[in-house]
Amino acid sequence: MRTKLILGVSALLVLANGIVHGLVTHRWTKPVSLKALGDTLEQVPLQCGDWQGKRSDVDPVVLRAAEAAGAFQATFINNATGEMTNVLLLCGRPGPMSVHMPEYCYAGFGYRTEGDPTVVTVPGKGGKELTFRKIRMVRETSEGVPEEIIVYHSWYDGSGWSAPKLPRLVFATAPFLYKLYITTLPEPVGAIGEDPCLDFAKEFCPLVEKAAESLGQ
Repeated sequence: MRTKLILGVSALLVLANGIVHGLVTHRWTKPVSLKALGDTLEQVPLQCGDWQGKRSDVDPVVLRAAEAAGAFQATFINNATGEMTNVLLLCGRPGPMSVHMPEYCYAGFGYRTEGDPTVVTVPGKGGKELTFRKIRMVRETSEGVPEEIIVYHSWYDGSGWSAPKLPRLVFATAPFLYKLYITTLPEPVGAIGEDPCLDFAKEFCPLVEKAAESLGQ
């Protein structure tokens, strides 16, 4: 009796493992073409609301390290306020895209995390919520002066923008994944109005979603 029970449990574990592996590797669904995924970034416009962007090349070393299918990097300036944000948008398989958090990526450029990251959720267009991790980072310049930046980052898996604590687990079965970094300088003390990164995100994120829709066509 005990032997049968052990064999039964073992069979269930093997079956469960096979199902999980099948979901993660998309054995029963049509896989997303990495080329088609990378091409979606070419559809992301440089004009979004009052923000006008200018693209720049992404370091090939960064692309290889991130195992990205495509990358979009640009500096956006708000024509009405003069505020500026820098954007890095990557896309690829969920495994590689869910690792390499900003704390580690920016450490390679001499930055260290200042304080604990916070989670920020704001209302987007169409009633959708946008959730980001907000990180304050600082480094010493060659003159010994502290240089501080604010980094917002989030992931998009086709269902919404989120910033879970365990992204690799949460996005394990996603067919694709976009990773977005938005950086800016800290707001002056006493500044009034919405954080420019969040204002920009409300305009930019729907454009990425629209570009991603072509994957289902």
